[in-house]
Amino acid sequence: MKVDEWRSNTKCSAYDVYNLTIFVPMALSLDHVYEEIQGRLSRKTVLIAGTGTSMALDVAFGMWALEKHLKAAMPDLLNSDDEKAQWQGVLSRLQNNEDFESSLSEVQSEFLLENIIKETANHVIQVSCKHYNAIQSGKIDWPLQPLLEKLRQALPPTNPVLDIITPNYDLLIEYTLGAIGLNYTDGFIGGLQKELNWSKAKEQFYRLNETLVRGKKQVSYSVIPHARLFKVHGSLNYCQHSKKILRDDTIAFQQDEIQRVIITPGKTKYQRIIEEGYDLHVPVRDVLKQVQTFLFAGYGFNDTDIDKQMAELAAKPNYEAIIVTKDLGGQSENMIKENPGIIVVCQNDDHSSKVLWQKEELIVDKKIWEIDTFAKEILY
Repeated sequence: MKVDEWRSNTKCSAYDVYNLTIFVPMALSLDHVYEEIQGRLSRKTVLIAGTGTSMALDVAFGMWALEKHLKAAMPDLLNSDDEKAQWQGVLSRLQNNEDFESSLSEVQSEFLLENIIKETANHVIQVSCKHYNAIQSGKIDWPLQPLLEKLRQALPPTNPVLDIITPNYDLLIEYTLGAIGLNYTDGFIGGLQKELNWSKAKEQFYRLNETLVRGKKQVSYSVIPHARLFKVHGSLNYCQHSKKILRDDTIAFQQDEIQRVIITPGKTKYQRIIEEGYDLHVPVRDVLKQVQTFLFAGYGFNDTDIDKQMAELAAKPNYEAIIVTKDLGGQSENMIKENPGIIVVCQNDDHSSKVLWQKEELIVDKKIWEIDTFAKEILY
């Protein structure tokens, strides 16, 4: 193995002896982990906020709660024997201990799928309504808020753009960006009903600067600090009209017959988003080409679409990644095997924290796997 390769896979210090560099392995320490994380987040970072970030506010945002809601609501919405048979197929697979996402692959009926989308939205709306007023009034803090605030403060002046990718349908991120005073775009422009147009959406954050240099006017451009929010599975305020995807904030808390753009769990979700002509993943691919550091917060690595693309990139040694989560799952273990340079902060068996890095393990007697504690403890 070459020295550079050995050093890249080993935490070490260097000493020069007669022009010969000797690398001495160092024990993994919490200070070293903190320093490394801070360094990684100073580079071009994309935050991937998973379901765990919403569950940190209310566990009812989780998949188990959605499963419980659908089990209660769906029987009254089934019309034909075929639909009843498909739903029974879902329940049978769940009884055989299959995960919820795989079980929903039994659903083929368009009517049944539309009702699942409708009831998924109704469930998320019910949970959301408990908390939004309190967040807006400052009565409660969402645990992701300190992390977003720290990332906002760390934005480089040359390109002050925070990229956020989330599969979450709720509007917690949107509300919190407003609370910390960071403008954002999710790619929509217009009035009451906004159309998706990322090119024009970006233009609103360019500022024209005119200065006089030796009596001559010079024009330059600067970027206003902002976040770009990519909701890859849709949102409560996204709907479809005349084969277009629109954002209408008035529907965010309505429970009615609106044709929402929400990509529910199941293997048909990616096929559906392509067939209906609104691939929400297209702009994300451009972001992934530029990223240097992946910060996964409360992410489960269980999706089969955009999740696969991010996991494959983060597993490459030339990318840096940080995972902060309660429990490791999905593709995360394979990622860590392929790229041991990934820093993992997760819950230990005794509710303390476990840090994994370069095939070493460090137990920390603090809950730094909790997103708000991670932000306050580790980041500046």
